[in-house]
Amino acid sequence: LRMGLVFRAYDEGCAFRYFIPEQPSFAGFQLMEELTEWRFADDPTCWATLYPDHVNSQEKTYDRMKLSALPKNRLAGMPLLVRTGGQTVALAEACLVNWAGFFFRHRGEGVLRTELSPLPDSPASTPHVAVIRTTPAEGPWRVTMCGDDELDREVSRRIQAASRLQRLSVARPQGGTRTRRPGFAREVPPRLGRDD
Repeated sequence: LRMGLVFRAYDEGCAFRYFIPEQPSFAGFQLMEELTEWRFADDPTCWATLYPDHVNSQEKTYDRMKLSALPKNRLAGMPLLVRTGGQTVALAEACLVNWAGFFFRHRGEGVLRTELSPLPDSPASTPHVAVIRTTPAEGPWRVTMCGDDELDREVSRRIQAASRLQRLSVARPQGGTRTRRPGFAREVPPRLGRDD
């Protein structure tokens, strides 16, 4: 089996993805787990959403805690934010296409490991399989973004503000969108061009 890694590095972070090229005698595969880990030397503060299992709404608040306080029997959703060495680090994934999404599992001693969401039980797959693919195949990007104190406050503010939404806009399928808020209503044209 030939497998590759593709890396990208930026001023604000890095990303990598796995790549399995087309090869003789290996037309496809079933993936049960991925052993990607992030290791933190100290016991940093983190902001995480915790879930009991893979089947959930992905709608929870972020709780602030020490990394060592992440329960090993719970899954942490994405993005996961960690404050370490004067930097805020956001761990996430990108370009998730025909692949299982993942959660973080705290392994102890500052280690976070990916845990892929398994496919629903089906006669077409083996139990606990997360990905069924043919080659060539590439996984999603595993992303690590870094920033200073300002990013820490900005990301935290955005996460908290999103959880305080009281009313949402109502969209009509034909015509345009009417935004309804207390004391505010306006029509939005159905098609806005580049110069509008």
